Amino acid sequence: MAIKATKPIEAEAEIDYLRRRNAELEKELSERREREGALMADLERTNERLRMAEEAEERLCVQLGELEAEAIEEVHMFSCNLV
Repeated sequence: MAIKATKPIEAEAEIDYLRRRNAELEKELSERREREGALMADLERTNERLRMAEEAEERLCVQLGELEAEAIEEVHMFSCNLV
């Protein structure tokens, strides 16, 4: 089977098409990288907020434990005073 020689005009048209397509793909890649960067920054901010929320939760749990201990102490003192 013989390979047909491409005409110079067809070859130039194909090269032009491939150059345009390559430029489009490079632009799309650049846009996606920008979006990825923005998403990564958003993820970092979200992780920081999560870390802060977890720390706040730990502090609240400690405070709740202290309040429960005080309440038990007061109940014990109150019940001792009734006897």
